Amino acid sequence: MSQGRLSFPRSSGLGKKIFMKSAVWFGFIGLALYGVEVFLEHSERTGAHLAQHLSIAFLVAAVSIVGIEFNARKRMQQELEQFQERFAQFEREVKNDRKIFNQDFEEYKKQAEEALQGLQTEFTKVEERISDILAEVLRRLVNQALVNEIKYVLGIPFSKTECEYTLRFQPPHDGMNSDWCVLQRDLAFTVTNIGQEPKIFPVRSSFTTDKNFATAGWSSRPVHLKLTVNGSDIPPAKYLREEGFVLDYPVLLQPQESAHIFLRGEEPIRIEPNRSFYQQSTPADALDISIQNYFPEAIGSIDVQMHHPGRDFIDRNQDQGRFSLKRAFMPGQGFEVIWKRTTTP
Repeated sequence: MSQGRLSFPRSSGLGKKIFMKSAVWFGFIGLALYGVEVFLEHSERTGAHLAQHLSIAFLVAAVSIVGIEFNARKRMQQELEQFQERFAQFEREVKNDRKIFNQDFEEYKKQAEEALQGLQTEFTKVEERISDILAEVLRRLVNQALVNEIKYVLGIPFSKTECEYTLRFQPPHDGMNSDWCVLQRDLAFTVTNIGQEPKIFPVRSSFTTDKNFATAGWSSRPVHLKLTVNGSDIPPAKYLREEGFVLDYPVLLQPQESAHIFLRGEEPIRIEPNRSFYQQSTPADALDISIQNYFPEAIGSIDVQMHHPGRDFIDRNQDQGRFSLKRAFMPGQGFEVIWKRTTTP
């Protein structure tokens, strides 16, 4: 009879990392709020009482998280060790006397494995309860709508870095309406799968298919000119959709894997004062924008405005056409380019 040792299931450690980090952050926030409370108190400013209560709430949450985590891990470890010892003793008895429960050994082993799986399930429930505690603490401190939005953002498995836009104002193509010109856009970024499972990142870009294209005399010119992934050119037939107005291409990323993406496209724009908006659909750690004007006889001043709470901190070098904001951008945030027509002296 075959008698293999049991492989006891253990936690992946992910929950431990999450909750211990949460405890550290709650503790840090609590201490920071306590410092604010001390500052406000000594400077005789209002808000000290609120800061004191918030700091206590976060510190209590931190202590609770650490205590629950430690006790749950310790109890599970003890039960696993006791179970292993009892089963090891039974195996020794079977080896010494094969007549003792020999025919029932495999069935008993199966029952033991099922029991251990049940123990692992219970431990998972403990981790979920800890998560519920964190959510409840956050819910009591922050509006529920904000909590839902934060949970959504934290659930996005991708993050963009090194996100750079280059926008070029160019003269109209041959055959275009003279009241129009061309705005060419280059976009380069690195995207990373920050999740724990393989995910498909959708590289997507689109232009509005309205009467402006016909009015501008754009004809059948393409609007999506180039797509590269990790330096390899992707054939247009693999990413063009909806008569060429939509670019859509899937990039499979393993956990913690990154890919460098480059896009180039162009569209007709009116020379008259106008604006063009660029929205982020994936969180980005910062945005760098470069503006190049190759049509100064028609396009005059060009500016960039950030659609972001930290827009006042933009690093603006308008003379060189460089704009940068080193702040995290969430889905829906972005920037707009605003231009005016050259004034005739």
